[in-house]
Amino acid sequence: MDRSNSEKPAPAALERHYTCADIAELWSLSKSTVRRMFENEAGVLTWGREETSRGRGYRSMRIPECVLVRVHERMRAGA
Repeated sequence: MDRSNSEKPAPAALERHYTCADIAELWSLSKSTVRRMFENEAGVLTWGREETSRGRGYRSMRIPECVLVRVHERMRAGA
């Protein structure tokens, strides 16, 4: 049975996704700091390739708004 029409996508799939540069600008942080803050966070989309002897690796990240809010709330609670 094809459920593609009957299943609703997860809310995170339709919300805004931020780049590390977007968040760095919003929060006045460096891109590398933002990358470290979100690299192990559940719900963050990451893709790229590993470094090899023939080329450097790269990693792209997109952070859903719900994850951005969750991390912000956690950081505020710890302050």
